[in-house]
Amino acid sequence: MQLHYYTLHHVAREINARAGGAFLTECFTQEKNTLHFVFEREQGKYSCVIECHFDSRNGAVFCKDTFSRARKNTLDCFPELIGRTLQSAEMLADERILLLHLPPYTLHCIVFAGWNALEEHSSANAICTTLFEQKIEQKFEQKFEQTRVSALPKPVVVSNADTLVPVVEEQHEQSIITSFRASSALANTPFRVRTNPPRRLADFPPETTIHAALAQAEYGLGKIYAEEVLLRLGVEGSEILGASHIHDALEDITLVAEDVRNECLSASEYAILRKEHSSPSSNPASHLASSHASRKNKPFVAVLHLTKCQVEARYASISEAIQECIRMNTREARFHELYAATEERVRFLKHKAERAEAHIRQDTDGGTRAMERQLWAELLLSQPNINQKGVSALDVPNWDGEMVHIPLQAALSLRENAEDFFAKAARAKDSRKRRTQREGWYAGEIKRLEQLHQQLSHATNEQDCERIMSEVQKHGQKNSPNTPSHQKTTRFREFPLDESHTLYVGKTAADNDELTVRFAKPQDYWFHARGVPGSHAVLKASGTSQKQKPPKLVLEQAAAIAAYFSKARNAKLAPVAYTQKKYVRKPKGAAVGAVIMEREEVVMVRPHVPEGLLGSIGEDSEM
Repeated sequence: MQLHYYTLHHVAREINARAGGAFLTECFTQEKNTLHFVFEREQGKYSCVIECHFDSRNGAVFCKDTFSRARKNTLDCFPELIGRTLQSAEMLADERILLLHLPPYTLHCIVFAGWNALEEHSSANAICTTLFEQKIEQKFEQKFEQTRVSALPKPVVVSNADTLVPVVEEQHEQSIITSFRASSALANTPFRVRTNPPRRLADFPPETTIHAALAQAEYGLGKIYAEEVLLRLGVEGSEILGASHIHDALEDITLVAEDVRNECLSASEYAILRKEHSSPSSNPASHLASSHASRKNKPFVAVLHLTKCQVEARYASISEAIQECIRMNTREARFHELYAATEERVRFLKHKAERAEAHIRQDTDGGTRAMERQLWAELLLSQPNINQKGVSALDVPNWDGEMVHIPLQAALSLRENAEDFFAKAARAKDSRKRRTQREGWYAGEIKRLEQLHQQLSHATNEQDCERIMSEVQKHGQKNSPNTPSHQKTTRFREFPLDESHTLYVGKTAADNDELTVRFAKPQDYWFHARGVPGSHAVLKASGTSQKQKPPKLVLEQAAAIAAYFSKARNAKLAPVAYTQKKYVRKPKGAAVGAVIMEREEVVMVRPHVPEGLLGSIGEDSEM
């Protein structure tokens, strides 16, 4: 909902209030699909910072008071706009395209217009923003009181004959000067937005549901606000337009739809909402993790309070509401991923322990074999010719007189065969004893994992999941009866992130060189905190995972550890750049630990080492 037309309308209104009349001093990108515009009214005094996110998950536009620009790996954009004054910000009518007018240029922030709206660039979906030269010249004859005209759907808007009459002298095709992406391919090409005429409810086919028609009709409501209209009227959204009672109620539906639209446009307070059947705001995470359906019920920004939605928070600024909603969704998404990974690990280890316990219980032959070998050895030693060789089998009566068939090794004497049977009996007894111990350990492990799973069902945040994961990681380590209690030591810090991925972190500048230049393979992933000194980190995969990109959770954990072993350790959030090692090179004559990376991606993380990860934390990095 932060990309809804009415939400963006209020963002544009806030931009006008905060940055209208200010001049642009910086325009740059330092994260994928993100642009920052810095406006000042006086030298060195920030008026407003506009941040645009052009990604499908957290796309948004909002205002900020301050900004932080990294020292390296940032790119300046739209140099033509620097020093230009922001005349106004507005929405293109019926399209989610934000216009920033900085004469003689206009910047189109295409956050979610639908690429079919771009006539010449419907296949160039890399375009996010375009800069084109405004060549439309108009002269206005003012007859009475002058009023401001908003250029929303057409180049020329007439409010009424007695106020402002535009006279168009010459009109030229708009031309792209540059763009955020694919600038070389799109420069000096025509730019046109194909808009569809507004549709009334009566224009939809009779079999269309009333909810779908309202969502797409001329009011620009979308699914959420269309549902609000129907709730106010008590009409089921699944009813079709052709139904007689719906046809008779079209006038009432139209009036309520117009009221909702006017409320959306005139709103002065904004809220973060969640549908009522979702978890309570006091403990949202535990319930959100309980089912796939509830995970889809994310908090969203709305410009008015909606029926059957609960309020998570209220704000007087639309930008503050958008930023907090993005933070909430990010936290919840990370929580769900960590919750799912922890639950999957608990289930896997529990299933593994149950299979091992069942196998041990089924193996009842160990004790029988030990007793049998013991008996054979004693019977052989009771024979008068115990030094006899060349016998492959012997039938001997046992102590009860029953005949016992004893297979022998012909190359050995009866004494030597008896000694071999004694040794086998001892080994069988020892094996049975160990199996008994393992059976008890696996029973305790199953109980422990069941308790951890119960604790996980009550987890409310990432820290709870990390604590539980740390307990889970104890399986197969020092407490296991199958492995020795020790930890492998190397010149690098080691962090096993999951079954297939291990992160290696350098301790010194020399270690960084060794890690990056000689230890890392071309397909490994390389991490480094962006813009600050820090350790190099290399993520290695094993098995089939070597050919696949690591899971997002693994990448974020690796980035968080890389940020922790850097000068950004105490930051709340730190940017970490990563790429495959084949795109990292050491220039000739470069200092120890200095490298150049290409094709990087950037992730914002909280610098920390997740609990439960094995590794030698040791001293701070010397970078």
